[in-house]
Amino acid sequence: LADRNNDVYIALLPLAHIFELSFEVIALMWNIPIGYSHPNRISHTVPNTRVAEGSTGDLMALKPTIMCVVPVILERIHKAIQNKVEEKHPLLKMVIEFCFDYKKEWNLDGYGTPIMDRLIFDQFFKKPLGLENLNIIVCGGASLNPETQESMRVYLNTLIIQGYGLTETCACGCTSSPHDFFSNGNVGPPTVGVDIKLVNWEEGGYKVTDDQPRGEIIIGGGHVAKEYYNMPQETQEAFFTDEGKRWFRTGDIGQACDNGCIEIIDRKKDIVKFPSGEYVSLGKVESALKIHPVIENICAVYGDSSKDFLVAIVSVEKENNSTEEVLKIVKEQGEKQGLKKREIPMYIHMTHDKWIPESGLVTPTQKLKRKTIEMKYKEQIEQLYHQ
Repeated sequence: LADRNNDVYIALLPLAHIFELSFEVIALMWNIPIGYSHPNRISHTVPNTRVAEGSTGDLMALKPTIMCVVPVILERIHKAIQNKVEEKHPLLKMVIEFCFDYKKEWNLDGYGTPIMDRLIFDQFFKKPLGLENLNIIVCGGASLNPETQESMRVYLNTLIIQGYGLTETCACGCTSSPHDFFSNGNVGPPTVGVDIKLVNWEEGGYKVTDDQPRGEIIIGGGHVAKEYYNMPQETQEAFFTDEGKRWFRTGDIGQACDNGCIEIIDRKKDIVKFPSGEYVSLGKVESALKIHPVIENICAVYGDSSKDFLVAIVSVEKENNSTEEVLKIVKEQGEKQGLKKREIPMYIHMTHDKWIPESGLVTPTQKLKRKTIEMKYKEQIEQLYHQ
């Protein structure tokens, strides 16, 4: 943290979430003021928010220097910025796009663009959102799309630190370096006192002998929990002790990068197998597609084991898009993000339902409740597979 005397932290996640709890303890220890908010109250310009009439939102009121977020919150802010760019006069939009590409190129070479930041990015993006004082964004809870990370770093001129951990490991796992302004898509190296190893997952085709070692992430150390309370079977499956050290099988698939960092590339429970034998990661598909401004949220579904394609439930905010238009967007976005043909949903059901914790379709940290969504839209999914 650059200046603890002037830092202000905005709390957006539930305190029951280990990521939020850990950071608030740090904020209290360092005497940093905490402003309590909610992802749906941050700004009236951010999609899927419910800010009171006449209010600009909690970001503008608090003007934080530090934020801890899950990827979906950052994606919402990213979409708000994208929408703001689209609303500009074509000539001004062209200038912004030029400045974006110019700044990104110089950033990759290790240089900043302070004049451009002050004249363009601060004026058009940071200040209207109430983020003019923002110095650090810490993102965890799920994988952040590399494109979103890179774009937000350019637009907001802000350090974005990714972290990885679980409740079972007391939020400890990996943390990217605060001095790393340029890499995208990884969660950094293991933090001090944390042991991480990758273990082959033969069924999914992930092996430590691959060109870049890949496998299930196993975390060990004194911070790993002893057990699940009154759940002996689940404890036996997830935890084990080896030479006096406690280890936890995360179920996440990681890839070792050349610089010693870890990239989260999959999750075992999100992977489905087609009759052809090909594996597809539903989480990867969703992460690639939902960064498009039109797509508020998406749940990729493999609802018929006899079929060789995916379908999807797509939540959109605006009501002026037809299903055909959104399906075209899904396919174009999938190709743009480099998805394989079978990874791109063949058919979709479009809905204007709000996927918020109160609806029961997502968790308090905005993770999809996949089974709940599939049950709610069961009839529509069946129609998609048999039309």
